[in-house]
Amino acid sequence: TYLNEKNINNVPPSGRSIRGWKPEKPQSGKGVMFWGEAEKRFSLPDNFFVITRLATSGKTYWNNHSYDELDGSVGVGAGYRNVNTMVQFIPFYEKSYYSGGQTSDGGLQSYSDTTGIKVETEFQLASRWRLYSDAKLDKNEYKKKTYLNGYRYSLNETLIYFPDSRQYISAGLGYSMLRTEEKDSSFNKSAFRAGWMYEWDGGISTLLQAAYGYKKYLDGDFWGIKQMNHEYSTSVTVWHRDIYFFGVTPKITWNYQRTDSNHPFYDTERNRLFLSFSKYF
Repeated sequence: TYLNEKNINNVPPSGRSIRGWKPEKPQSGKGVMFWGEAEKRFSLPDNFFVITRLATSGKTYWNNHSYDELDGSVGVGAGYRNVNTMVQFIPFYEKSYYSGGQTSDGGLQSYSDTTGIKVETEFQLASRWRLYSDAKLDKNEYKKKTYLNGYRYSLNETLIYFPDSRQYISAGLGYSMLRTEEKDSSFNKSAFRAGWMYEWDGGISTLLQAAYGYKKYLDGDFWGIKQMNHEYSTSVTVWHRDIYFFGVTPKITWNYQRTDSNHPFYDTERNRLFLSFSKYF
């Protein structure tokens, strides 16, 4: 995905302050965002299997490397599948690198280590209805920001309806908890999301997505503000099935994000346009 960011660090509009304190200035950068995932199942008797999963993602800004990111994860687990049901358990390890932002010492540096387990299920409820679920528990350890060390718990449910072969409609609920060493970084979050994908005549496809989340922190921060956020996002993705290069399909995505917060430094808005290239094997 090509990036042309005017506010990499997602700071609020200028002019805001708390008792004389001001947020950092917005940083801009041009670069690319990338991601990839590989998964392999090895069949065992009686519909059981072993699964391996590798994933990587990151961002690099060629004119602002202070905000480069790189993540990688590996997981090995086991599961069971039949005609209507799939259940799998995947212990995983994830490593994150970050250049440090405005405190960058130059180049990517080890940022955090995460270990955990993920449980994923898939149920074919009827010929046109499918239910996906995942639960995740992980432990986070940070190299410098040790006050963020702690545990994250999450649960997501997504129901998908296929009216016909050209479209699907999805709706989902999610809940997550983060518990860190310092309570002002701990929060509970509930979320709702919906989507609609449609293949139009002429080869054009669209994907519409919208989400709402409510995040509540457990304690006041340095300024004594206990943060409460209403988080909104929506996106529109467009592509053409007959336009591709060496098997890679270009897609255009418009994304809008709004955080309505009681904290002046976290009340933000972002409006972005992406050009992405994807290939599935």
